[in-house]
Amino acid sequence: MAEIQWITFKEFLPLVIGKSGMEQYDINLDASKYDPQTDPGIINSFATAAFRFGHSLVQSIFKGKNQPWKLGEFYGNASFATDNNGENFTNELVGLSKQPCQNADVHITNEMTHFLFCNEKTEGGGGHDIAAINIQRGRDHGIPGYQEFRRLCGLEELESLEITPEGVDPASWRKIQSVYGSVDEIDLFVGGLAELPTQDGLIGPTFSCIIGRQFKALMEGDRFFFHHTDGPGIRPLTGSALEEIKQRSLASIICESTSISVLAKHVFIQIGRDNEIVPCNQHIPLNLENIINEIIT
Repeated sequence: MAEIQWITFKEFLPLVIGKSGMEQYDINLDASKYDPQTDPGIINSFATAAFRFGHSLVQSIFKGKNQPWKLGEFYGNASFATDNNGENFTNELVGLSKQPCQNADVHITNEMTHFLFCNEKTEGGGGHDIAAINIQRGRDHGIPGYQEFRRLCGLEELESLEITPEGVDPASWRKIQSVYGSVDEIDLFVGGLAELPTQDGLIGPTFSCIIGRQFKALMEGDRFFFHHTDGPGIRPLTGSALEEIKQRSLASIICESTSISVLAKHVFIQIGRDNEIVPCNQHIPLNLENIINEIIT
């Protein structure tokens, strides 16, 4: 539990909402306090819209190591993962650690909007559309529209469809103008994806607001969150266990759990000046011996 919490708050979220977002929503792990009055449940707008921003990041071709494959052709075919005595999935992990994602915007690949859940028996045009599903799910759940969440997040209200809002991609806004009758009709999923990303994040301010508040609640409302420094009845990690967790990364876990021999230091960002491929024996392993010795002494 502590490993996934550390990786989520230290590796993943700072890339999604930016370091500025981590500061704004006070989730940078400098200190954390358990509050029994905080509800850690999942916010409807987070589940049905904001955290589905990742559907816009998906590439149509997955460039696995020596085995690229087209997403729409493999929804019903697991061979890309299970062939080679069950080892093919490691090629995908290596490939995905190097392959750039798409931008978070209103464009979603055809493999997700025309060929979702297809297989060799699917008739032409029989694929599902993840964007349409997300929009309809939001309506089924009764979540307010994009305009209301701009208000809740302290952003300037939309005046009319004729005026492109500041911080919204003009090309995306033109598409919105072509299908909605008023600013109050814009679905949260669509409006959130139309926003330009914050200076140091992947997504715009409305989705950052919802996601930041959600993870603040998940941290603050969890008595067993590994990093708490204050609050009634907390059971944080301390000593060697805490120090070992703070050295963990998703790359180190992948190296320890698979037969992969070399991997990027940081599997969430592209290979480049600040990220290089290194042998797995250079990734820091979890030193259980240090933790055990501290427990028994």
